[in-house]
Amino acid sequence: MHQQIKTDPNSGEKICRCFKRCGGCQLQESYAAQLQRKQEKAERMLAKFANVQPIIGMDTPYHYRCKVQNIYGTDRSGKIISGIFQSSGKKMVTVDDCMLEDVHAAPIVQAVKACMRTFRIQPYDLRTGTGLLRHTLIRTSAATGQVMLVLVTASAMLPAKKNFVHALCQAHPELTTIVQNICPDGLPLTLGDRNIVLYGKGYIEDE
Repeated sequence: MHQQIKTDPNSGEKICRCFKRCGGCQLQESYAAQLQRKQEKAERMLAKFANVQPIIGMDTPYHYRCKVQNIYGTDRSGKIISGIFQSSGKKMVTVDDCMLEDVHAAPIVQAVKACMRTFRIQPYDLRTGTGLLRHTLIRTSAATGQVMLVLVTASAMLPAKKNFVHALCQAHPELTTIVQNICPDGLPLTLGDRNIVLYGKGYIEDE
């Protein structure tokens, strides 16, 4: 059984301009209202078996996602854009900043787009099978402060590879490692079996 949940239009501040269009958030309501909803659901399901303690929420419920994936494309003028899939999973919604993603992610994505323009690297087009960069994956560690960038490409060829990586590291010295993942086919946002370490150790450490 599926339950459709409608949010109160006055339940929270609408801080995301992409709400309802992207696939990142289903409900946008105040954090207190979210916790209350989850508490009520937990009590309905578990109260007859055990005493349900109050849910402990986060102090700051934003920028907590340590794994960030972005797809790339071009607009009608040919400008390189980035974003995520719509909730339908078919079209891209342009997103320059997300309140859920780690704060390091958005500036790094902007740097990737700038380097793509500089070194003439085209985003991969699923319809035509042309282009190179399929998507990027950024992982961060709150415990160690380390940041990893994965460039998922359709082939191993990366034009001006050394200069591309150097430009990214100059723009974002917080990058701990950069890895190229080769994914010649497959569904969007999937990873291939082959990795090439372009900078650093090829992994980050967490606790």
